Amino acid sequence: MRVGPNSLPEQQASSLLTTFLRQFRGPLIYILLAAVLVSLVLGDLKDALFIGLVLIANGIIGSLQEHTAGKAALALRRLEQPKASVIRDGRLQEIDARLLVPGDIVVLEADRSIGNW
Repeated sequence: MRVGPNSLPEQQASSLLTTFLRQFRGPLIYILLAAVLVSLVLGDLKDALFIGLVLIANGIIGSLQEHTAGKAALALRRLEQPKASVIRDGRLQEIDARLLVPGDIVVLEADRSIGNW
């Protein structure tokens, strides 16, 4: 039997370009892109340029916020290292919970709050 760490695989952080391109998905964005095309076809360059600049600004702001939030969430996950009290090899030990393996006896304590994990 093969035993690995008891943790979910970490998702790779998206590149800033991928995050930027993801900002242009959604029905409202498609409608605004269609409005840019219609404005261009009708020869109204001013409106097309304005709508296009708003879309690009929205994409930049949204991607920077999403990228920053993703990095912050990843940093928080790395800080959070739950511990477990176990009896392993006949003695009581405190180990990282992700290192639990079959055969470990987990010791539960009534007064231990979740916040102290």
